[in-house]
Amino acid sequence: MLRIQLETKSQRHQIELKERDVQLDQLRRQLKFAVTEEEEILKELKNVTMEHSAEKLQLEKKVVELEAQLELVEGKLNEWKEKALEATSQLRSQSRQSAVKVRQSWQR
Repeated sequence: MLRIQLETKSQRHQIELKERDVQLDQLRRQLKFAVTEEEEILKELKNVTMEHSAEKLQLEKKVVELEAQLELVEGKLNEWKEKALEATSQLRSQSRQSAVKVRQSWQR
């Protein structure tokens, strides 16, 4: 009787150990899956970060190019303004000279 109880107890213990082994295997698989998933997420994050950095660099390059173009356009605009002011000044001067000549011719 005692022997049967010991065998039964031993069998129960073996069953419990097998159940724990199964649970441990399950937990290991879950952990492995979680680690794999985390690695994939980290790879995706690195890729997105690299893409973002590349886009940012391209945008910064474009900003520099546009700023250079703007400086050129502003320079041309300033040249045109100066020429327009000079032409306006010459036109006024010629208008005054013409007015003086007209007055002089009327006075004669």
